[in-house]
Amino acid sequence: MTNESQIQTLTGWFFDRINIPIIEGLYIHDAMVWDALCASLTILGDLQRAKFEYLELQSINHLEAIGIMQAIYIEQDCMLNLQNALLGKNDKSALADYKRIRDLRNEAFGHPSERKKKGTFSRHFFDIVDKDRQLIKIINWESDGDINSAHIALPQIVKENSKITINYLQNLKQDFITKINLQMKSYQTDLTGLFQGANYIFEKLLSKKHDRVVIDTFYHIDEDIEKAIQGLTERKLLEIYQRDIDVIKFFSDKLKPLFNIQTYEDTEFYAYAISLRRELNSLRKSFKNIEPDL
Repeated sequence: MTNESQIQTLTGWFFDRINIPIIEGLYIHDAMVWDALCASLTILGDLQRAKFEYLELQSINHLEAIGIMQAIYIEQDCMLNLQNALLGKNDKSALADYKRIRDLRNEAFGHPSERKKKGTFSRHFFDIVDKDRQLIKIINWESDGDINSAHIALPQIVKENSKITINYLQNLKQDFITKINLQMKSYQTDLTGLFQGANYIFEKLLSKKHDRVVIDTFYHIDEDIEKAIQGLTERKLLEIYQRDIDVIKFFSDKLKPLFNIQTYEDTEFYAYAISLRRELNSLRKSFKNIEPDL
């Protein structure tokens, strides 16, 4: 697998995870953070096509040299924005390993090419020494008249940058998994433990007449509904499940007044009981899939 393919695979992994509703809920309420996540991942993935096509070139011109250096510069910025958005940081240290390449781009390929350091000016240029080998000459012209130069192989710079990006993405993946797992453990309400006895209750309601114990137990379902609302609110998922909760409340409110009056032998009672059991089972299954398997 090429470096570019590895980066695309890793960005795809992040895209899949942030689109899981419970994880999306952690970020989407802050529009700036959500936009940074989506834009960073999209651009990061798209840049790999540009890098792949560049590395396929047999020779280059000045515009292509500038273009690929700008592409990896944008890749570096994407990594910074992605890290800060995912982990809630405002930290430029993510660029530390990029520093040599970043400085090279700023000095030789950036605009303006004139820089001031400790009271002296220097001008920086690049030229293509060998367009087929993609060998670049970096020229530094100091204000005191000194001129020095260095040669770089541009494909090696691109590959080095990609390896740094892969390393950052792999480390960020582990930090992200740790953050999400800690978040899941912090929730006060366990959704997967709700409605555990519902099937037993409905088996009795649909097979025995006026079972007082079962009827009294039925009201625990109301308690679980309230816990479900609390848990979904805590996870910022209530809006997604609101209709399911409303439907369950509707059938429950219709069924409860029929206790001791009608039983499963009556079509109305049977219809409400069967419908409510189906909706509760569906909600239970859905809750099992809320906690993401990272």
